[in-house]
Amino acid sequence: MRFACIVNELRHFVGRCGLGAVMGSKNLKAVAVRGTGKVGVADPEGLKGLNRWFMDSYRENPDVSGLSRYGTAQYINSQNETCQLPTRNFTTGFFEGAGRLSAEAIKEEVFAYDYGCYVCPVKCKKAVKGGDLDPDYGGPEYEGLGALGSLCGVSDLKAVAKANEICNSAGMDVISAGVTVAFAMECFEKGLLGREDTGGLDLRFGNGEALVKALEMTADAEGVGRLLSQGVARAAEEIGGRAKELAMHVKGLETPLHDPRRKGSLALAYSLSPTGADHLQGEHDHPFSKKGLYLERLAPLGINKPLVPESLDQEKVRFFVLTQRWNSAGNCIGICNFARGPIRVLDLDKVAGYLKAVTGWDTSLEDLLTVGERAITMARLFNIREGFTASDDTLPERFFHHYEACGRVYGGVNREAFADALKRYYRLMGWDEEGVPEKKRLHELGIDEMATGECTSA
Repeated sequence: MRFACIVNELRHFVGRCGLGAVMGSKNLKAVAVRGTGKVGVADPEGLKGLNRWFMDSYRENPDVSGLSRYGTAQYINSQNETCQLPTRNFTTGFFEGAGRLSAEAIKEEVFAYDYGCYVCPVKCKKAVKGGDLDPDYGGPEYEGLGALGSLCGVSDLKAVAKANEICNSAGMDVISAGVTVAFAMECFEKGLLGREDTGGLDLRFGNGEALVKALEMTADAEGVGRLLSQGVARAAEEIGGRAKELAMHVKGLETPLHDPRRKGSLALAYSLSPTGADHLQGEHDHPFSKKGLYLERLAPLGINKPLVPESLDQEKVRFFVLTQRWNSAGNCIGICNFARGPIRVLDLDKVAGYLKAVTGWDTSLEDLLTVGERAITMARLFNIREGFTASDDTLPERFFHHYEACGRVYGGVNREAFADALKRYYRLMGWDEEGVPEKKRLHELGIDEMATGECTSA
């Protein structure tokens, strides 16, 4: 199983990239930790004050209040209404059955209870029940509803919820699992896979029963499940022929449920992420396409003009560079994406306040952006050492072509603009034209010791 996750308490996952498979390859079954002491902080009273502020403020944030009520499933309808909900393996952006997968449908049909991380008041997770669904395994979120629902053309909510439960119980990454099954469904419909390959499964878009069975077989690596358990890149290699054109991945990692044809920053995020297609590398475009709360909160980064979502101009590249650094810093700190701004509750200054209260460190926004950039650069050097080059900074071919949805045509990612954006990104990061970090920038980041051989440019 190439996309196995590290699982905590049945329904919290270190998803993406197959880190559970890495544990398995080392014969490491689990890590158990039992703490007996207290966690000390530098400024307990200051931290309590910040926590009180968070408790009083989170409901005022329109995005987080929606997360608290509906979870990330709140995005299904909005994505579909704007014709950018990935559907049937990214061949279109509108799914006629989206309403049956929506947050409202979950609340009405299968909702069991809210839950969340320890002491978090938002409780953005929604467990589901009904029939043979087990709420102990949680419930589907936006990515799961998209990957197992619209991307596979399946509108049966209980089938999608069951498919999500199978992924959770087996520790499979739900994005990779859904994208791989959607790929197999398109291969089946185009004659690249037949019933003799699928063990008799009618693996067509929209077949919820086949979706569930295919995932059960994937978890056990049985029949066609052995092929699917390898992920889309390796499965496409094995099938051969036109299958590679249908495999939606970057650097081997299956594409999340956001279409870069409609979000220019995602074209950069997917192609430039060191781990492959990652929708959390930077911020998404649409919240910053008009004046208001979200754009105002980017002011500390020097961004104050509304952005054109599909654009890949110099302002969009600068937006991505800065928000990628900020998100990278958040990862280094270990702060939840659903708490951290600019979209969510904690604005950029509040994060530094929390860090000081916990650790006693005085940090500025500039310090945190440098930490984020350092981590990005170190990951780039690791990839170069492992054989990746600038040619891997690309997108699936399908994203360079248009799609039709909602009675209109949406253009593909412009190849020339994309190539120019990559070059501009390299320059802003202090990398050479081949995407190799320059020694001068490594020195400025305080990681001179990583300037070795082919991994660095003069």
